Amino acid sequence: SSKSLRVIIERLAETRPAEDYVNADLLFWFFGTYGLYQAGGQHWGSWSENVLPRLVAAQRKDGNHHGSWDAVGANAKAGGRVYATALAVMTLQTYYRYTKFTR
Repeated sequence: SSKSLRVIIERLAETRPAEDYVNADLLFWFFGTYGLYQAGGQHWGSWSENVLPRLVAAQRKDGNHHGSWDAVGANAKAGGRVYATALAVMTLQTYYRYTKFTR
């Protein structure tokens, strides 16, 4: 129901992403970004302003790791740099990859 969906969106919006990339849960950031992008409104704006600049700033700009993201958080350490980079890229391209659902 739409009431249940609003409750889920509110709860997701209340569960703020980590303050810095080092403590990020990249899987949560990806699904949170996708879900709130679909929901739109103020929650999406606030989420987007927090997550997307952190991801851009965390992209490696040096040596052999240039263009990738470091593996952070429990899930990313198991998947390594490829996992972290894939989630970061998919999160950043939410605007371009997905169309908003229409109700």
